[in-house]
Amino acid sequence: GEDAGPLPRTWRLWLRRLFVVAIVALLAIVAFGWVEREQIARDLIGEQLEALGVPARYDISDISTDRQILENIIVGDPDWPDLTVKRVEVMLVYDFGIPEIGRVTLIEPRLYGTYRNGKLSFGSLDAALFDNSSDTTSLPALDIKLIDGRGLIESDFGPLGLKVAGEGRLDGG
Repeated sequence: GEDAGPLPRTWRLWLRRLFVVAIVALLAIVAFGWVEREQIARDLIGEQLEALGVPARYDISDISTDRQILENIIVGDPDWPDLTVKRVEVMLVYDFGIPEIGRVTLIEPRLYGTYRNGKLSFGSLDAALFDNSSDTTSLPALDIKLIDGRGLIESDFGPLGLKVAGEGRLDGG
C-alpha cells in the first residue's frame, strides 16, 4: 500500500510560504486598521448619528483599544445648539473579541429645550429621544456617568434650570 508518512518536501515548503503570507496579510490589515482608526471611528459615529437623525459636530481627541474620547460636541444648529458636551469618554469592553460600549462619561453636558403648550422638545434630539407613535421616551441601554450636567428648558411658565450629576444605566431608571 501507500506510505501515509509525512507530506512531501514541496508541500511542506508551500504550506510554510502560505502561512507566512497569511501572517503578513493579517499584520498589514491590523496596521492599516490602526493607522485608519480615527477615520473608521468617525465613520461609525457618523453612521450612528445619521441613523438617529441627529446632526452633530465633534473632535476626536483619542482612540485606543479600550477607550474613545470625543471633545467639543455640538448637537443641532451650532449657533443655537440643543446639546453641547465638553468631553465624552467611551470605555470599550470586549466580549468574545467584539468591542461593546461600556461606561460612557459625559463631562459638562449642556442640554437646551422647550416646554410649550404641554409639549417637551429638545430640538434635533427629539427624533432620538421620543417615539413619535406613542409620545414616550426610549432611552438607550447605556451605563452613563454625568459630571456637572446642566440644562435649560424655556417654558410657558419661565425658564427652568437643571443641574445633574450621577451614574447608572439609562434604561434602568
